[in-house]
Amino acid sequence: MMRFLLELAFFSLLLLVFALAKNETQEQPSTRVPKTLNPPKKIDALEGENITFACQVDHLGEFALLWKKNAGGTKEVLLVEKQRITHDSRISVLDDYSFQILDVSRHDSGEYLCVISSNPPVELVHTLNVKYPPSIAVEPSSGLVIVPKGHTKVIKCHIDGNPSPNITWQSEKDIQLFNNSVVTGDTITFDPVDPLHSGVYKCKAENELGIDTGSITLKVLSGPPEIHVPKPWVHAGLDTTKEIKCIVYTESPVNVTWYKDDTQLSNSGDHVRIVSNNNTYSVALRKLTEEDMGNYTCVARNSGGETSATIEISGLASAVKFKSDPMGYKPTSYALMWEVESYSHVIDYLLQFKEKKVNSTDDWEEVTIPAERQPGLIQTQTYDITGLKENTFYDMSIQVRNKFGWNKPTTFAFSTKQKAEPAKPTEKIQEVNENPQPEPYPEHVSSGTDENRATPTTEPPERARVLGLLTVIILSFFFW
Repeated sequence: MMRFLLELAFFSLLLLVFALAKNETQEQPSTRVPKTLNPPKKIDALEGENITFACQVDHLGEFALLWKKNAGGTKEVLLVEKQRITHDSRISVLDDYSFQILDVSRHDSGEYLCVISSNPPVELVHTLNVKYPPSIAVEPSSGLVIVPKGHTKVIKCHIDGNPSPNITWQSEKDIQLFNNSVVTGDTITFDPVDPLHSGVYKCKAENELGIDTGSITLKVLSGPPEIHVPKPWVHAGLDTTKEIKCIVYTESPVNVTWYKDDTQLSNSGDHVRIVSNNNTYSVALRKLTEEDMGNYTCVARNSGGETSATIEISGLASAVKFKSDPMGYKPTSYALMWEVESYSHVIDYLLQFKEKKVNSTDDWEEVTIPAERQPGLIQTQTYDITGLKENTFYDMSIQVRNKFGWNKPTTFAFSTKQKAEPAKPTEKIQEVNENPQPEPYPEHVSSGTDENRATPTTEPPERARVLGLLTVIILSFFFW
């Protein structure tokens, strides 16, 4: 009986040991975590090279191994075990689970993750940095930018490259001298753009792998031409020859057409001749007739618009030139003198004048003065205006009439003189001069005024010196 009990105890102990061993064997795989044996790696590669990232694992066991790419925060699965998920045939996994990319390009740069599907997952992060030389794409692709004057315009070179390229701009003009242009990296901003900005601008990108350049041609439409007319009014006479001019300023090609009233001018023998010299456009008219008098218009057109200016050829007399002094010499009248240019005989003059007052509503006094018949172009006339007030200012105007009509009034201002005061009698003046003058006070007597009060006398310099010397001698006896 004792032997049986000993054998039963032995077999029970054996079954217990077996059960414990079996239980330990079943739980072991779930408690062991795999480890990666390779450190993180960063590879700098050039385009076209092949790269490999290693991911050796200690006891992968029943877990799966994946390769992912971190693309902008999203992890894209490329491979699971040795099964390729991506459609990119350049990507593959080797027997030791290393990751390989053939013929890398700039778009392959980024983070690549070897991930083991444990809980929590085990990750090994590798980094690929693909270097490539600079490339430039100008905007617009044609490289030609056309913009009207006065607008804000940005020209740009889109630049790519790794490492990041250094960017510089070059131009036939000094960009930095333009106060209204700003260079910022791959852009230049013109605000506002001006015809002076027109030209070719070259952008240059450079890194350790190479250089690329691009160019942009900026064409600024200057807007409508600007016209300057030296003489908008031309005084002329019958059978005379006159030339009218307009000066056109523009940055782009211009076409200038001349019109007389609404009729376009063209060269007509010796009578009408149209000439252009640089930016000066002129019409020469020979042996003028009355039909030639009137308005002439030069019209300048360019790609930015149209501008016109009008010049009048007139047979009317020119403006009056006053020759008399505005400050009259008489108190109640004024001697007026003037001259005027007129190719035809002056018939008469219309003189108007009135006293100068602030906000005056007084009527003008009118005088019609017949013209003195004179030979030559310059006509001179005088007239005395009477019945005026002394020491008074007057406004006046003169118009001139010839066979073509009245010209525009020319204004003038003058004044009359103040009457002289009568002289005082000579006897009174003499009495004033003969009045005796009071005798001056003696110098030693005070008159009560500061000017005549006697002033104390001062000691002569010699006496002061003697007194000083005696003082020193006396003091020396006391201190001997």
